[in-house]
Amino acid sequence: MFRMQKILSYHWLPITAGLVVILIYGTLNIADLKIKNQKSEQKQNELQSKIVQLENNLGNLNVQMAGIEEKKKSTSKTVLAAKDEVRNEVPTLPTPIPSLAVKKTPTPTPTSTPTPTPTLTPTPVSQASVAIENVGTYTVDLELNDTAFSILLRAGLSNNFNVEYQTYEGMGAFVSCIAGICTHDNFYWAFYYNGSYSMVGASVQVVSPGDTTMWKFESF
Repeated sequence: MFRMQKILSYHWLPITAGLVVILIYGTLNIADLKIKNQKSEQKQNELQSKIVQLENNLGNLNVQMAGIEEKKKSTSKTVLAAKDEVRNEVPTLPTPIPSLAVKKTPTPTPTSTPTPTPTLTPTPVSQASVAIENVGTYTVDLELNDTAFSILLRAGLSNNFNVEYQTYEGMGAFVSCIAGICTHDNFYWAFYYNGSYSMVGASVQVVSPGDTTMWKFESF
């Protein structure tokens, strides 16, 4: 009996020691698990807090986007209203009244066909003749200090055709239109005195009884 107890006492120590070791190890594992569990719960709480914060940020962002969209709609409505106001304020232009068309007498264009030189009739000693190409030949009574230009004007007054001219200082008068035939492009009224092309202006050329003056529509 004593021997049995002794044998048991020998085996009890290792068993006790093993149990103590197991208990200590189990206690450490439990403590370690608690620490890990606490850390896990802490991380879950942090994660939950971040999720809540993200949801709040997302909600704020949605609110901001809604505000921006509302501002866009308001701005669009304001622009459309402004356009409508501008359209309403634009005055309606009155319908233009068609003006009466004024018929212009076309200026006859001289042809290149040579015109026969009018036959000059003898004139009395106190008269001179004015021949105008494509218009006619006229006899004019002379007055004191008459020139080829002055008798041309007098012939126009007596026979109802117009004479238009421009006066240049130092050069005299330049005839631009006779009987509605006006100078244009390179066409002009050339003045001839007693059958020759005059080298002086018509307002300078003095006319004597029996002289002939001629006006031809020529080009240069």
